[in-house]
Amino acid sequence: MRSRRLFLLYAITGALVLGACQSAQAPADMAPVTVPAAVTTVPFELVHNEIIINTAIGESAPQRFMLDCGVDPSVIDLTLARTLGIEIDETEVGEATGAGDGEGLAVMLSSIPDLAIQDMTFDPIVALAADISPFSEALGFPLAGILGHSFLENRIVRIDYPARQLTIGTDIGAFGPPATAVTERYVVPLKFNSEEELIPVFDLVINGETVTVTLDTGSSGGLELSPSAVTRLSLEAEKAAGETTEALGARGLRTLTNGSLSDVGLGPFVIAELPTHFGERSLSAVAVEGNAGNKLFQNFVLTLDYVNGEVIFQQ
Repeated sequence: MRSRRLFLLYAITGALVLGACQSAQAPADMAPVTVPAAVTTVPFELVHNEIIINTAIGESAPQRFMLDCGVDPSVIDLTLARTLGIEIDETEVGEATGAGDGEGLAVMLSSIPDLAIQDMTFDPIVALAADISPFSEALGFPLAGILGHSFLENRIVRIDYPARQLTIGTDIGAFGPPATAVTERYVVPLKFNSEEELIPVFDLVINGETVTVTLDTGSSGGLELSPSAVTRLSLEAEKAAGETTEALGARGLRTLTNGSLSDVGLGPFVIAELPTHFGERSLSAVAVEGNAGNKLFQNFVLTLDYVNGEVIFQQ
């Protein structure tokens, strides 16, 4: 059986792929980012298992953004940026890296200015302008952009999946308890895949073996494992029993095998049944063996603390 579904993985995990530009930098006239000290809590939607929040850009109509810690820096839709008169550096056009078997999205350096999330406003956020209409089509509504690493850095974001609430601030002491009642917490250091791939990583336990995976709130799936992980963990039978599916990434569609795993460990927690994709390619040039997404996190209160360098899982 062959099915099509939305599964954003490493949506845009590179900045500009240009000979003269190794990473995305703020335009020279962009003021240094100052982070508001307030804490705000807003509702979010899970649309096809993607975290969607309502925002505004200046005096614009409400805009819907995806929250994706697997994207570096952030993204604004090219058409929207032009409509709002946002500055775009069109002198250099790069190519997004990420998942998919086709060409990467064309990207140009820009920003997300005057962003407001409920009562919290933000200084300009470094972003890439790109045509993200394929993601809008898959989601079923116009997607204004993706809030990634350039939004998250120097902030604390708590994602209360069961309550569908997002809390944003800079002082963990100012955060009240989550709406979801929790009794147990598991804290790991906030570590990244590499200096070039600023995607958080953490460990799972599968078949008694530790597996390092990326933490990707832009992935609508549960877990994707690389071919090397399938071999090392002796999961060939699970992969053979799966069904073929297609995933949409920054480089278009690609083919995966859809299955599931039982009793996956995450610190003191055990996930009884975890939807799993078995990939045909390595997920990164760095030695990670998997990518974890929102179907894994959906039963947790997940805090990404970029201020104190922690990731907190609570149930």
